[in-house]
Amino acid sequence: MMVLIDTSVWIDFFAGRPLPHVAALESLIKKGRIFVSAELF
Repeated sequence: MMVLIDTSVWIDFFAGRPLPHVAALESLIKKGRIFVSAELF
């Protein structure tokens, strides 16, 4: 299963915010289940 992550989640992730959706994103990254379809700025 691939997951498309909303930009707001990426913003919180790169800002290092300790939020539940950031922890979920980190878990998905470790599992290799992230699909990126656009550039991240």
